[in-house]
Amino acid sequence: TLVLIDSKNYFQMKKSAFFHHLSFFFLFFLLSKGISAQYKFQRSFEKLNIWNGTQTSDGGYVATGGIAGIGAGNDDIFLLKLNPFGKQEWLKTYGGTSKEQGGMVRQTNDGGYIIVGTTYGGFGLGVDIYLVKTDLNGDTLWTRAYGTNNVEVAYSVYQTSDSGYILCGQSNISLNNNDVYL
Repeated sequence: TLVLIDSKNYFQMKKSAFFHHLSFFFLFFLLSKGISAQYKFQRSFEKLNIWNGTQTSDGGYVATGGIAGIGAGNDDIFLLKLNPFGKQEWLKTYGGTSKEQGGMVRQTNDGGYIIVGTTYGGFGLGVDIYLVKTDLNGDTLWTRAYGTNNVEVAYSVYQTSDSGYILCGQSNISLNNNDVYL
């Protein structure tokens, strides 16, 4: 059997098939990029004054700040844990009977969290640094307050290589003089 092929139509069909495959490839590529993109969400939380947050090792998030009307005192530090999709897993509060405010939270090597904040007259002190260490469920392992008769506040906390912690903030020795607090 002899088959005659019209070369003009043959190349036209091949060209059409090529562009069809090419457009399918780009469509597949764009869809796969969208599927692998990180899930994004937007949430709001009543009564929470959020100061800081970070992503956790499980892909979720934690946030800290101040909360009024829940906890032991007027205002307390809170730690909010969200799953990777923004759904609340738990909310914990920390502090005494006076006002406390969370400033920064970091996940620690043991999977727990370290929160640095401020206590305003709590624990028999003036305005001082307040440090909270929790386990991975937000349960308190220990707390510490650091300060003198002056005003001390810390803005950041990090875990050091020896599993200790380093804080950075300021100390207000007089109305016109602030010093670095480390």
